[in-house]
Amino acid sequence: MTEIGVGRILKGLEAEELSEVLRAAVDQALVLDDGGAIIETLKGPSPVPGLEEWAGLDWRETVTIESKPKVERLLEEMQATGVSRFRQVNHPVTGGEDVPVGYTIVRIGSGGTMLAIGRNLEALASLQRQLVDAQQSMESEYWHVRQAEARYRLLFQQSAEPIFLVSGEGLRISDANNAAGDLLGSEAARLVGRSFPPPSIRIGPEFDGASRAAFLDTLGQLAIGAIDRATVDVYIGERERRWILTASVVRFDGTRTILVRMQGDAAGLSERQGLDVLELLDHSPDGFVVTDPEGLIRYANTAFVNMSQVAGIKDLTGRSLGLWLARPGADLTVLLTNLRERGQIRLFATEVEGEHGVSTPVEISAVAALDAEEPVLGITLRDVGRRLGRGRGEAGGADLNAAVLQLTDQVGEVSLKQLVEDTVGLVELHFIDAALQLTGDNRTAAAELLGLSRQSLYTKLKRYNLDSHSNG
Repeated sequence: MTEIGVGRILKGLEAEELSEVLRAAVDQALVLDDGGAIIETLKGPSPVPGLEEWAGLDWRETVTIESKPKVERLLEEMQATGVSRFRQVNHPVTGGEDVPVGYTIVRIGSGGTMLAIGRNLEALASLQRQLVDAQQSMESEYWHVRQAEARYRLLFQQSAEPIFLVSGEGLRISDANNAAGDLLGSEAARLVGRSFPPPSIRIGPEFDGASRAAFLDTLGQLAIGAIDRATVDVYIGERERRWILTASVVRFDGTRTILVRMQGDAAGLSERQGLDVLELLDHSPDGFVVTDPEGLIRYANTAFVNMSQVAGIKDLTGRSLGLWLARPGADLTVLLTNLRERGQIRLFATEVEGEHGVSTPVEISAVAALDAEEPVLGITLRDVGRRLGRGRGEAGGADLNAAVLQLTDQVGEVSLKQLVEDTVGLVELHFIDAALQLTGDNRTAAAELLGLSRQSLYTKLKRYNLDSHSNG
């Protein structure tokens, strides 16, 4: 049918018949005057709730704030060309979400009357939201997979046990950790793609061709699922240490992969497993303490119990280690701060003050395991009282001794009072600088270590031009 024929048919329709056509063709329609005011509304299959109340309102009042410029553009386009482009505007609905409607405006009649034909886009908007949600879900799942892969790679590469992943088809190495590379004297990445087992792995008990062929047959049975696990003794190259090779099947992406683990000889493992580490630490001549990240004691060996002069471990457990250090609060604060920032500390000099007043000069070395399932600090306290006669911090005092000797050369040139003042200044400067280094340039902690107020320390820092040394 030609366009002219359609026009004749439409012109021949009565007003009521034309309304019925519009109701069937669109979700709603608005008859507008030349200023955009709504003269009449027409309901289709899916009108906006409350449409019948819009008559007499300006069309701009029925849309959301961000949609008003779109309404203006629709009206301008219609005035310029007689028909507007299709644009989406949103209508607010009391007690519900905004309803998106796509409109096109056409001119009807000769008096400036316009007809805004609308199509409800709620279903399309719902599909768009579902698509966005699906994309977000896929993105989230993707990053979860990436994070899981990163954790797998981290655990895989940090394992001290040599591990190979061997493809079930072709029995070639698809992955190997760093420990496996070290075992075979190669970079782990260079092992990927090689046949397994490499020639340097000698298969027991005779290490001959028949033993290797039998082992390859076993791997083949693992690959097809005939067996689930196999164990064999092997040696690496010409070395005499025996390794236990254990192969089992895992599935990755629906394919069979053989997981190969290498463990040291059973006798050596049993011997190491038989060691009681805590028993050794308990008999150590140095004090050893395990605390939580806040310094509360969870374990202490006999040497530290003796240093602290308490009846037993029960008198230490749950109490702060700082109670037994020479300067409660200051020493523990410096110790914990350094462990959190650096993970370890060595040769931290202080004293352990016993319950009965006996002090023991100690040097502390400590390590933090803050990423463990139960974060703890391991602290060793070595009694250095016997060697204090040789000068605690002797190396650190070498510069001070040299400076004092230089002052000695001035005897006879300056007064005794001036020499004493200069010597006191050198000693004071030396210990302030040492405190700042020990506390990582933390002025508050350094002042506590030196028994000074912060203001007194600031004054001395200015006197000795150490302002830039500290960031406390």
